[in-house]
Amino acid sequence: MVNVGSLDRTLRFVVGAVLLVAVFVPPLAGWVAPLGAWKYALTAWGAVMIG
Repeated sequence: MVNVGSLDRTLRFVVGAVLLVAVFVPPLAGWVAPLGAWKYALTAWGAVMIG
């Protein structure tokens, strides 16, 4: 992934953190529940974006 600066790094971290915890936080869990098994793909995607 190409790093285009601190804004890119910050946005990737914030979006990755939201995707990572979306399954576990009750207000966000209702948003991802209709996705079925794909909610775990969102969690993995969030982990990749943070890492």
